[in-house]
Amino acid sequence: MLIHVLEIWTLQALALIFLPIQYPKPSSGDPCFISCEKLWVADNVSLGSNPGLPIAGNCLIIFDFSVRLHEPDNNIYWFQNVPSSPRSDPLRVLKVFGLALENFDRYQLSRQQDDLDQSLLHFTEAIFLPLPWSPLLIVIFYSFTLAIFSRANAYRQHRDVKCCIAYIRYLRRQGPFPVTEMLISALAVQARLNLGDVDKDIEEMADLCGELLNSQTIIPTGHTIADFALAVAGHIQDLFGGRVPSEKVLGCLRKAIIRFPDLHEVSFALAKSLLVRFNSSTSDDDYKEGMAMLDNVIDFRGWGDRASPYQEMALSCAALFAKVHFDAFGKPEHLEISPPSLCPCKRPCSGPGLT
Repeated sequence: MLIHVLEIWTLQALALIFLPIQYPKPSSGDPCFISCEKLWVADNVSLGSNPGLPIAGNCLIIFDFSVRLHEPDNNIYWFQNVPSSPRSDPLRVLKVFGLALENFDRYQLSRQQDDLDQSLLHFTEAIFLPLPWSPLLIVIFYSFTLAIFSRANAYRQHRDVKCCIAYIRYLRRQGPFPVTEMLISALAVQARLNLGDVDKDIEEMADLCGELLNSQTIIPTGHTIADFALAVAGHIQDLFGGRVPSEKVLGCLRKAIIRFPDLHEVSFALAKSLLVRFNSSTSDDDYKEGMAMLDNVIDFRGWGDRASPYQEMALSCAALFAKVHFDAFGKPEHLEISPPSLCPCKRPCSGPGLT
């Protein structure tokens, strides 16, 4: 879902290529080429050596990928049959960039690695070609980063993950590129693969998620928040003696639950975190809050009266809460929620975020 949203943003907002007016406008029947009535120039994207350039009077918009045909195979064929031109010709980059985007589109449909690799090959070539307009470079680089993110997310190659994070951080410094959610998801992959300082990655994700949740203009997707929550839960390997997530992480999870009350990955991650802290501090507040989170998951009924996919794990976690509470206070009534089939000594707590 995140890839689809980011791709749409790329196509509708970024991929407007402005060419000197001496180039002829292709016919309206050609894919990807139409006449446009709107201009889009990001306020924070540099115009290179011409910051005061009157765009409308000096450039002709001829490339708008927001109206591309939804037939990648046909469009790839069309681009491949565009007559070749020397590397010095600014039009050459349009062909190569178009091939890159169409191969990436085809990958979204086929999920074949070859389509993704071909896309990355064409993006890389386009980056090193002469450009008709300097801001086009950052547009190509953004699309290239999106493709690298797709490969890192799909195949979990360590080099792809690390490069992707470095590229996204660079883009965040360049202008209004919607890459915050992509960075959260990439950091989540890095954390799950234990490629660096996981605690530091989770703290950074908490900052980024907080930025999104506090924004008045950006609406975060549940998928991104779930990536963060699963990274938090997955990092807790030892429920009895493991490191307790920071208050900043717990606060971000609480805020996310308010925004996404039925996103059970978040509720479970918060409850699991509170269980670790409760085991060391036996705070009644942690017990009550954790059990309230778990009760919401356990009692949830969705469409067709279906239970939450996290119900079984929530029951197991609730049993552990009850056992810790009984060990600390010795009140038998706290064991009533722990049926024999879910007793933690007979059935290990496992599942997404737990193993």
